[in-house]
This record gives sequence, C-alpha cells and structure tokens, in this order.
Amino acid sequence: MRGRPPVRSHRGGGLAADVATALTGPGPLPGPLYDTAVRTLGQEALDAIVFVIVHYLALGVVLNAYDVQAGSPAPARK
Repeated sequence: MRGRPPVRSHRGGGLAADVATALTGPGPLPGPLYDTAVRTLGQEALDAIVFVIVHYLALGVVLNAYDVQAGSPAPARK
C-alpha cells in the first residue's frame, strides 16, 4: 500500500487524498484544487483534512525527534 494512492471508492475520497498529497508536498495548495475541494466537500471538510494532516505531520516530527521506530515496543513498566 505504501506509495500507492488509496482506492477511490467515491469522488470525495479521491479528492481528499489529492488534497492530502498536495499539502505534504512543496508549496501552497493549488488554487484549482482548493476551489474543487471547497465546492465538492465543503469548507468544513477541507478544514478538517488540513487539521488532520497538520497533526499527522506534527506527530511525525515528534517521533523523529526521539528516534521512535515504527512498531517499537512500549518500554517495560517498573
């Protein structure tokens, strides 16, 4: 699944994936994509996608700061 786009079961899902991909790339969200997202999904849905992506990226920064590997076991409790 890594590196491949999600299965687009409906227009909104594919559009959300396109927005998420653009947000994690260089530069601003392209105007036509922004306009299509607002028209198709609504402003609140676009805001929610941005909110989720921001938190996803922030979590990645925190995990990188402490060199936490994917699937690392939790430390043993004393």
